[in-house]
Amino acid sequence: MTASVANLTGGHARLYAAHGWRVFPIRPRTKRPLCPHGSTEATDNADQVADWWRRWPYANIGALVPAGLVVIDLDPRNGCDLDPDRLPETLTVSTGGGGWHLYFVTPAGVDLAAHIGTFPGVDLIVAGRQVILPPSLHPSGTTYQWMVDATPARLPGELVDAFRRTPVCRGSFPPVPPRPGYLDAARTGVIERLPAAATPGNRWRALTAAALRYRDLGLTVDDALADLLPAFPIAPDFTEGEARRTVASVWR
Repeated sequence: MTASVANLTGGHARLYAAHGWRVFPIRPRTKRPLCPHGSTEATDNADQVADWWRRWPYANIGALVPAGLVVIDLDPRNGCDLDPDRLPETLTVSTGGGGWHLYFVTPAGVDLAAHIGTFPGVDLIVAGRQVILPPSLHPSGTTYQWMVDATPARLPGELVDAFRRTPVCRGSFPPVPPRPGYLDAARTGVIERLPAAATPGNRWRALTAAALRYRDLGLTVDDALADLLPAFPIAPDFTEGEARRTVASVWR
């Protein structure tokens, strides 16, 4: 990467912060934060943002999805067959890996659940979760780019229904116990799939998906750390400390 591209990245980070985006630096060609405490350090403070990009001039730009918005992450490499042209025109990013980030307005009063891996190649990134902004560098070597500069559209009704959080019944009926052995089988399945899924460039996503599955099963962060870390392929570019922070962030 040339110095001019690095300077352009830092300039964009400062511009996003000036418009209220809470940003933070990401290791180039990855989705891993450079800050010790990850996305929890995201800020729109101009001095802090400038200091980060002086320290890490080649950093990608991470941000938290702003309140009132959601991002539909479409990835054809993972089986997504949803054509973005079938959806309303909205603010759109090309991710550099052949996919898209589509920004939509969340309907008032609707509680949407973050989904990673629930539908083939389609993730829902809710407000407060991490997203990568242009002109960050994708692992493929291609930059993220704004493809449609439009006001975010309202999330279509069919997607609202697909991603609506399932309400928890709090009546007087006793909970139905899971099938005998279900929880152990579910845990074993997550553990066995993790090493193959955690390929270079996909380690953060794979570990986050596994941790989210554990949380959805009603397990604790300690359960996840005890089970997932031994199965996760630690590498020089993704240390055990980073893996621990990634898992723990799902329970924050």
